Amino acid sequence: MNVEVKHSTIAAIATPMGRAGVGVIRVSGPLVQTVLKQIMSKARPTLKPRFAYFSNLINPKSQHVLDEGLVLYFKGPHSYTGEDVAELQVHSNPLVLKSILNVLLELGVELAGPGDFTKRAFLNGKIDLTKAEAVIDLIDCKTQAAQHVALSQLQGQLFKHIEGLKTPLLEALEHIEGSINFPDEIDPINRTEFKTTLTHCLTDITQLINTQDYGKHISGGIKLLIVGKPNVGKSSLLNALLGEDRALVSAEAGTTRDFIDADWELGGLLFRLMDTAGLRKATDTIEHMGIQKVADLLNQTDAIVWVLDTSREFDTEDQSILNTLSALKKPIFVLANKTDCPSKMPQLPTLKTSGTLYISTQTKIGLEAFKESLVTFFSNKASNQTDIICNVRQLHCLNTASLALNDLLKALDQGLEDDMFTIDLKQVVSALSELTGDALHERVLDGIFSRFCVGK
Repeated sequence: MNVEVKHSTIAAIATPMGRAGVGVIRVSGPLVQTVLKQIMSKARPTLKPRFAYFSNLINPKSQHVLDEGLVLYFKGPHSYTGEDVAELQVHSNPLVLKSILNVLLELGVELAGPGDFTKRAFLNGKIDLTKAEAVIDLIDCKTQAAQHVALSQLQGQLFKHIEGLKTPLLEALEHIEGSINFPDEIDPINRTEFKTTLTHCLTDITQLINTQDYGKHISGGIKLLIVGKPNVGKSSLLNALLGEDRALVSAEAGTTRDFIDADWELGGLLFRLMDTAGLRKATDTIEHMGIQKVADLLNQTDAIVWVLDTSREFDTEDQSILNTLSALKKPIFVLANKTDCPSKMPQLPTLKTSGTLYISTQTKIGLEAFKESLVTFFSNKASNQTDIICNVRQLHCLNTASLALNDLLKALDQGLEDDMFTIDLKQVVSALSELTGDALHERVLDGIFSRFCVGK
């Protein structure tokens, strides 16, 4: 790994700025004991690791008391970063926290950047890269499902999975190179067993790649676009699902001119609901812009909810929407609304959908069934797994490994010489090593940790 381990001492405020009971300043590096002895009011020759000291915190130059609080010391390598670490737990007032941090900087400590503490934990071998990425995923998660996956990866499930794939490949690579360099001592690799190993590895990687959609839904939410002609109950549906008046509801057609979005957690999943302008021929410039926005969103959404008004006959505007949706390769849920009114639409349009339900946003009939159908559809088999691919970097590594494995299997079928296998086999191992962080360049690493907050 072409990344230099830095030996400076860094510090940052590790809790959100604002008034609260406790604020934490984290310090990591070789100067930790030195600066602690200078800012703690009672001089101590040594600090006992994993022991909490209650002390005044002072400016050593002026002897001015900055605050009082707890000081916790962790001796490396038995700490989060693998270095000497201290955490100062003081009153969470921005003035207090900044004054203590400024004193630390005057004593030779550097201000930490985003993710610097976790980056050092990775560089010092405390965590692998999948665990490091799980840290920011756990901080950012908004649903129980995302929390479950992040905690699993933080505990090393994905790392163990990838290492389990690498081990037989490395053994095969060592065998092939050994047989090439020492043909009199090591027999050629058993091609039948080698093919079985490659096939099993490719199958496993393919299954991981197939979790990408679920992983994307876990990390970024599921974009759910509500469409239909004006005044069919789209905004009423949004309000009913959220349990609040998020969208303006009016009997006047064309009330929604742009689109309204809202986050909605359901069944451990995060849905990003988007209520749109009614699809029809616009009557003014602003409404036309709103309708054009809907057309753009149709290509960006993960699924579509088409709301129909059963109290009105199926007309040319409905037919136009049907024609548009029929051309899309996206999950479509059809909701026949206003079932509390006499029906003028005895037969719903023919459309390959992910679900068709009769509902009433006024009486709430059918809404629970709709929620169940959403959770059932998006909680596929991958939802029972914890080895989920949730970011583009991990997916790229797996795709690279998959391509190289396919090339290897083709070379085997073509009966090529053993030495022709080593290039592709090394590429597979390299891609999997990059996923866990064993082979990585500093530029890539900086990009990963730039997602973190300062102090983590």
